[in-house]
Amino acid sequence: MEGRKIKREKNRRASVVAGFLGWVLLTGVYGEQAVKGQAEPSSPAEREPVVHQQRAGEARRTAKRRFLTAIAGGAGAMVLLGLGLRLAGRRRAQREHRRETGQAWAQQQALADRLTDVQRRLAIQPAAAARTKFEAAELAFFEALEALRPVEAGNLNDWARVHRAQRLLTEAEENLTAAEAQLAKAEAAAPSPPEKVWACFFCSRPLTDPYAGNCVELRAGGERRLVLCCLRCSQTYRRRGSPPVRVVRRGGKMLHWAQVATYDPFYDLYHDDRHGWEFAPVSELEGALFAPESCVLLFVEAAERPDFILRL
Repeated sequence: MEGRKIKREKNRRASVVAGFLGWVLLTGVYGEQAVKGQAEPSSPAEREPVVHQQRAGEARRTAKRRFLTAIAGGAGAMVLLGLGLRLAGRRRAQREHRRETGQAWAQQQALADRLTDVQRRLAIQPAAAARTKFEAAELAFFEALEALRPVEAGNLNDWARVHRAQRLLTEAEENLTAAEAQLAKAEAAAPSPPEKVWACFFCSRPLTDPYAGNCVELRAGGERRLVLCCLRCSQTYRRRGSPPVRVVRRGGKMLHWAQVATYDPFYDLYHDDRHGWEFAPVSELEGALFAPESCVLLFVEAAERPDFILRL
């Protein structure tokens, strides 16, 4: 909206300049025609003062034309100079936008690798203080990713998205650095190997144990399964209903992420270079809801009542 107001103001100023130049030209033309249309005197005595008057008038008109021509030329030069400076400034801003967008994507990729590493280490050594900082870094990371994905490099209308992503990535980097420091202390104090790997059924986020998230009961026909749901997907469930599921396309079919043997929740949760970045409603999966377990333990046994029930 602000951009439209600025554009309208510039168009109005250009119209004023064009109207002024047109008035200058018309004034000179009609002035000459008015002088030429006067009646010629009959006698030489009467003609002489008229000739002097006409010559003086012609000199004044010539001076006026030169003056107005100089003004018009200067105004035209200023308009062209303004347009040239505006175009140069826009191109400069577009180059800066592309540069900052590229830097933001590079920072995002570097953070994705570090998040993968810390997530693996937290599965081995669940340090509470490090986990708190890690979750804050992860939240800022995904918000930055949501801001960056619609950005078109060079499109100046996306400046706000790029700047927001930069702030979020900086925040994520600070929290992740703190998590790495706290995790290093915990690892030096008491390293311990993992027993099992758990993950969220929906987004594939690794979980430290079956109690790190919520339990969701899936019902379809006469079948019933209990799956784990991370806290972030649980919040989505409470606000908007069933969260979407991370899927991978293979042979024209859409598969649940756990059905793909090469899917690594620690890595692919933050990266899209191996299996894409696609989510789908649970109801659209083809034979994945009650498939055998793949690379992680999806289905759990719980004697207590589940936190959510999802009927399909």
